Amino acid sequence: MPNNLKHFTDVPACRLLADRTRRSDLDTRDYSEAYTELGRFLAYQVLEQFELEECQIQHCEGPRPGVRIRNEERIGMVCLMRAGLYLAHGCRSILRHSPLHLFSPERDKGLSVKEIEELATSSLETLLIIDSVVNTGKTIRPLFAQAKAIGIKKIIVIAGVSPVAQGNSIAEDCPDVLFYFARLSNNSYVGKGSTDTGNRLFGTFGRA
Repeated sequence: MPNNLKHFTDVPACRLLADRTRRSDLDTRDYSEAYTELGRFLAYQVLEQFELEECQIQHCEGPRPGVRIRNEERIGMVCLMRAGLYLAHGCRSILRHSPLHLFSPERDKGLSVKEIEELATSSLETLLIIDSVVNTGKTIRPLFAQAKAIGIKKIIVIAGVSPVAQGNSIAEDCPDVLFYFARLSNNSYVGKGSTDTGNRLFGTFGRA
């Protein structure tokens, strides 16, 4: 397995959290909450990539030393709409001062000029690209070059699941990108209509 790919398929906490994202008997609200919780878990794992610094906090006994993420405002999040939204909400509950961008990149082409300009104005050092599922990678691959072109130094992809072969392949092809997947799956199933992840998250069953 590539060194730049981390997954938590066999971690007990992740197994419990991810199990809810695989169930077909949850209503829309419970399903979206499952992705939010999984996003929070993944954000905690990604923290190993960042430094903490001391800061002053308000303690019950008065001001005390605490910690925070160094330069958190320079860590940006790109949520791939629609299906990445709740995973991104979970990440944002940890990275509370990081800017969040909601984008819908075009397969094989990436972000629009307007979206790139929006991203560039944030003056980011690190970019978290967040999606529910990474299948072929055709949607996220163009973003890597676009992010580097505007000066972003570190790129991290966060996703709920990726098929084993595809996850390993994209990580091998992009050794300078870090990948954090909740789990790798031997099943390459792609939902449609009422089984599509986005439709299930938003209750828009039967729509494209």
